Amino acid sequence: MKQLFATSELSINIARGIFTLAIGKLLYDMTGQLWAFAGVFVLEFLLSLLLQGVAGSITDQLGSKRVLLISMGLMSAALLALSITEYFLPLNLTILFCVSAALTASKPFIRNGVFTLVPKVVAGADIEKLNGILAAAVQSGQIIGLAIGGLLLEFSLEYLILPTVTCCFLIASCALTMMFSISTVKESTHQEASVSTTGWLATFKLLQEAPQVLVVLIFTTFDFIIVALFNLLLAPVVNYNFDGAARWLLFLDLAFAIGAICAGAIVAKANLNSDNRLIYTALSCLCATIVFISYWLALPSYITLFAIFSVGFMTTVSAVSWSSTLQKLSPPDIRGKLSSLRLMFNSTLAVVAVILVSAFYDSGFSHAAGLSVLTTLLLFLACVYCTWQTRETTIKNNSSNS
Repeated sequence: MKQLFATSELSINIARGIFTLAIGKLLYDMTGQLWAFAGVFVLEFLLSLLLQGVAGSITDQLGSKRVLLISMGLMSAALLALSITEYFLPLNLTILFCVSAALTASKPFIRNGVFTLVPKVVAGADIEKLNGILAAAVQSGQIIGLAIGGLLLEFSLEYLILPTVTCCFLIASCALTMMFSISTVKESTHQEASVSTTGWLATFKLLQEAPQVLVVLIFTTFDFIIVALFNLLLAPVVNYNFDGAARWLLFLDLAFAIGAICAGAIVAKANLNSDNRLIYTALSCLCATIVFISYWLALPSYITLFAIFSVGFMTTVSAVSWSSTLQKLSPPDIRGKLSSLRLMFNSTLAVVAVILVSAFYDSGFSHAAGLSVLTTLLLFLACVYCTWQTRETTIKNNSSNS
């Protein structure tokens, strides 16, 4: 079952890897500005706000199995329809935005379904390991997707992008169907449950009574901001620092993905100590700061590639740690709603960062890179401060107890 779960995540992210690489390059080539890519982020943000709450509630009501199967089926059908449209019309901004909208609309349901399914598949002690396996599958999919996307762009085969993405989603749908056909997971749905115990009021009450859950929701956004800025600056940095060579899109994204795969493989084998999650996030932010400094100062490519590898490694360790913590803290009845809140936090803060950096890009690439450095440095300092505060609190508690 775990293998089919990982296969589904692998296939989905092959598709997303192809499209992420392609849309960054195609939108930049079509418009010559970052605002088109930023517009995609704004679109994702608005759809997330509209759909996250609904997705969380539906996931808690119907269960992860139904949500995943329905979402993947609808997504595959939408991509197939867009692929047929592209056969008659040339690839243009309208089709790209429609595909992006379809991928974005399905993401809250798929992510919530996966998030709520993990604790049902394994015992609590193995949640980090399964998340590590899924993280490795996600990044392996990114590598394969980036390689395929890079080849399609290199050989001017843009018309094959959408059909390939569609095939990947069909494979993922088949893997999920097979997984649930042999699965013994018991779905506990709450269609008739009391709103007072499973509704949004109960979710907000939990945040008031358990502030550590709110802290987790906030810190999960840090890695998401880093990845958003990395993807935003990918096409411009290739244009400014690597003479616009499309293959460098692949190399830079590949360095990130390899780092993430290594992290996922290690987490899947070793016992990750989630108590160190603030330290993991601090290192993730520090590595991201070095990456953006290398962009800003046009440092040698080997420094940039190693720094990006480090970001991929540390953001994965950090994300797995925070995600596993939230899964353990989440009551099963409202786990989907907490997952939705997590994605809302991620989307909100990331889109603010993307809009600000895009605005600074109008004054030059160095300004955008410089603001990215400042952003990740502030995130790093926030992690250091919270780590210090936690340590001081622990010391005081130990002193008072002794």
